[in-house]
Amino acid sequence: MIDSKRKAFIFLTLAFLLAVFAASLFVSEVRKAQEALGETVQVAVANVDIATYTEITEDMVRWVDIPRNEHLESSFIRHSNDFLDSISIVYVREGEIVTKNMMRSKVDLPEDHRIVWLNASDNVLIDQQVGEGDIVDIIISYEQESNRITKRLFTDIAVVSSERGEEGSVVKVSVPIEDAENLIHYQNHARQIRVLLVNQVARGENLDSQADDGQEEGELEDDSQTEVENEEVTPENNQTQNEQGSPSIEGEEEEEQPSNEG
Repeated sequence: MIDSKRKAFIFLTLAFLLAVFAASLFVSEVRKAQEALGETVQVAVANVDIATYTEITEDMVRWVDIPRNEHLESSFIRHSNDFLDSISIVYVREGEIVTKNMMRSKVDLPEDHRIVWLNASDNVLIDQQVGEGDIVDIIISYEQESNRITKRLFTDIAVVSSERGEEGSVVKVSVPIEDAENLIHYQNHARQIRVLLVNQVARGENLDSQADDGQEEGELEDDSQTEVENEEVTPENNQTQNEQGSPSIEGEEEEEQPSNEG
């Protein structure tokens, strides 16, 4: 009888301690939820209707306070820098929360350029990891009149974006319209396309040296032109000086003639 009472007392004590622990844990979670609901963050909301492919400016959004949500906070726009140089890819109605997946970075392209998508595949190989702003060369292996030719057909191509997809790297390059047609043709029919990263440091040094050489050549041309102008001016000056000197000689002869007559 005493052992059963002791066991019952121990069981009740453990149950009480577990109940106290569960109650404290429940109260703690409720308190955290209340704090989270009480804490707010500022997010961007469309101030006007934003059409698709429209550049987003500061006057198109306004800032409102919403309850903090850790799971969705990463997709919200909380600073004006988040939408600078960006365009909307969907139609956003006035009052809707603007999220990062509703827009993308704006790409400044010349009028005669187009963006071509180079995804790594069986015939497209990207030798090195490239990123936005890099410069690449594209080497094509193709067949022409039963002859296999490997040649660098596209040089100094600008990379506008680079992503890591499920099947490999996805690179988008900016090329003129004519080159875009040829590049797409080679993507469909060439045996192999290799994308090679250009060493931009060495490329910049070469461009600087070429610019310096051009400047030196321009200075030499200016110096030679100045010398030619000086040579052209010198005979005229000599002729002018002779013309200015001749009257004095004639005057001396005139002065001498009366003396001879006398």
